[in-house]
Amino acid sequence: MMWQNIFQDVQSKLNEPSAIFSFAPVWIVSALLLVGAFAVAWLIHAIVLATLRRIFGDRRPYLSQVIAATKNPTRLALLLAALAIALPAAPLGSDTRLVLVRCLMLATICSIGWIALIVLHIAADFFLRNFRIDAEDNPLARKHIT
Repeated sequence: MMWQNIFQDVQSKLNEPSAIFSFAPVWIVSALLLVGAFAVAWLIHAIVLATLRRIFGDRRPYLSQVIAATKNPTRLALLLAALAIALPAAPLGSDTRLVLVRCLMLATICSIGWIALIVLHIAADFFLRNFRIDAEDNPLARKHIT
């Protein structure tokens, strides 16, 4: 319920620029709205990333590595979320909106897969650090690494 209220509040705030720029062509208003959402999401991502780096620092190497490795896919995910929130407020035609929504859905699926792949790769690296391959006659380590 709380998220719905926040979402509706953001939607109403996003409709205000459309009314202010009613004299401008529709495509300019839409572009300004979507680029503005993009810029705000980029700034929020930078602030959150800097805060997480400061919080975890060197105390949690696994989380620090995950944060560093997933920087780009999480930025993409946040940008996609911002565009998805701003899209209903953009004065676009239904066909254009439908194409953009489908592109956002496809990009969201790809970004989730990208994040999952990176996290899985990091987890596998940490798991394999427990095994020493340089030890003589260590078939268990070779088995896990293979």
